[in-house]
Amino acid sequence: MPAVAGAVARSASVAAVDNLPPSPPTQVRAIDVPADQGGAIEISWALSADDGPRFRGLGGTTAVGAGGPVAVYRDNGVDGYRVYRWLEDAGPQLIAEVAPGVAYHIDATVFNKVTYVYEVRVVDGPHEVGELILPGSSQDRARAAFALNNGGPPSAIPGWFDPSDDRIDFNDFFLFADHFGTIDGQAEYDPLYDLSPNSRIDFDDFFVFADNWRRRLGDNDLPGQ
Repeated sequence: MPAVAGAVARSASVAAVDNLPPSPPTQVRAIDVPADQGGAIEISWALSADDGPRFRGLGGTTAVGAGGPVAVYRDNGVDGYRVYRWLEDAGPQLIAEVAPGVAYHIDATVFNKVTYVYEVRVVDGPHEVGELILPGSSQDRARAAFALNNGGPPSAIPGWFDPSDDRIDFNDFFLFADHFGTIDGQAEYDPLYDLSPNSRIDFDDFFVFADNWRRRLGDNDLPGQ
């Protein structure tokens, strides 16, 4: 009796192991934030070439015959970026962690007329990679900057978010609470609520807010006056 050919189901395990470090971010630039009263530097960079969607096998999927389907899932090619700041002869200081796909950060923790140098490293699992830059090169100079008072409007009392009244009250608290727990790089993050600048809205900011609770704005405190 002739043999009857049949489809054979088999289990195909697909394992994805990423042992390769990602490509570094490039074109790191640092500039003074314009139209402000100083105390802020904007850092920008070109995203890592690996910053984008990637597909990984789930493993344990069932394939029919030789050309069966293999289930996969999609994630981002890197975990994010870390921004470091150098001051004179001191070592690097981590000042921010930024989400994938974000190519800038504002450092609002600097002093005016002090030169700072910045480095941006991409992070992917155990890997942390920055661009190799020759000291004294144009790339090296581009990542150094200092903040200046550009004659922008004075800031209001920290914690005053609702312009419909002239005091810090529950309206401001609810606005602050909506952003609590966010970090730079997330869509909900807003530096307006980062009252103790560290690229995240946390209890440090809450304590600043609490110190100003119920304070009323005077005419000289209002922005633009």
